[in-house]
Amino acid sequence: MMRSIATLVFRFLLAVAGLCAATAASADDWAAPGRAAFVSSNGQFRLTVTPNRALAQFYFEGTGSAPAPGGSAQGRLEQRGPDGRWVVRWQGRLVNEVAPVDAVVADSGRYFATFDDWGGLGTGPNVVDIYDGAGRTIRALSIHDLLPQDYVDALPRSASSINWRRGLPRIAVGDGQLLIDVGIPPFMDSLFPESSFELAIDITTGIARRSGPAWDGAMAAATTARVAAEQRRSAWIAFMTEPLVAPVT
Repeated sequence: MMRSIATLVFRFLLAVAGLCAATAASADDWAAPGRAAFVSSNGQFRLTVTPNRALAQFYFEGTGSAPAPGGSAQGRLEQRGPDGRWVVRWQGRLVNEVAPVDAVVADSGRYFATFDDWGGLGTGPNVVDIYDGAGRTIRALSIHDLLPQDYVDALPRSASSINWRRGLPRIAVGDGQLLIDVGIPPFMDSLFPESSFELAIDITTGIARRSGPAWDGAMAAATTARVAAEQRRSAWIAFMTEPLVAPVT
C-alpha cells in the first residue's frame, strides 16, 4: 500500500512540476514599445516608427482608459541629404494598431516592410506588411499566407507568440525580394527555433516562394517535430492515467 501511495504522490508532484515548468516556459511579458528607427544597410534611408501611445499605455502599462478605435502607429521615411541631414520623404499611418516589432528599409528607399504586431509574434494579419516608398501598403500577410498550417502547428510558441523567425529580415540588393530567416521547428520542446531557412517573398506582389531543397528540409523537420511532440504527449497521458500497480506484499 505504501508503494502505491508513494507512486501516486510522485505522479502528482511530477504533474505539478511539469505544469509549472510549462507555464514558466510559455509565459512572456511585453513592455510598452518606444519610438524606434530602422536604417537601410547603406545608411541612406531611415524609417522611424512612433507607437500609438494611448493604446500602448492601455495594453502594456495598464494605465489610462481604452482609447477610441481607429488609432495606429505612425511611420516616417527619410533620406539622408548631401549635407548629412535627414529629409522626410513620407510620413503617415502604419497598419499596426500599436506598433510593429521590426522593420527593414530598401537601400533604394523604394520599399520598406514591417514585421509582427507588438505583443504577439506570428499572430494576426500583420505578420509581414510590405509598403512602397510612398507609404502605400503593397500587401499585408498573416503567418498562414507564408507557411502551411502543418508547419505553423510545429513551431514553438509562448503565451503570446508563435516564434516563427530568427534575426532581422532583409531586402535583397535590387529590391526584388524580401528575405526572412524562418525558424525550423525543433525536435525537442524549445521556446525558440534553433535553426532556420531563408524564405523569399516577391516584394512587388507579397507572394512567398516555397520550394527547393531548403524548403523540403524544413517541411521534413516540421513533420518530425510534430510526430515527436505527439509521442511525448501520448506518453505523458499514458503515464498519468494508467492504473496504479497494487502492492505485491
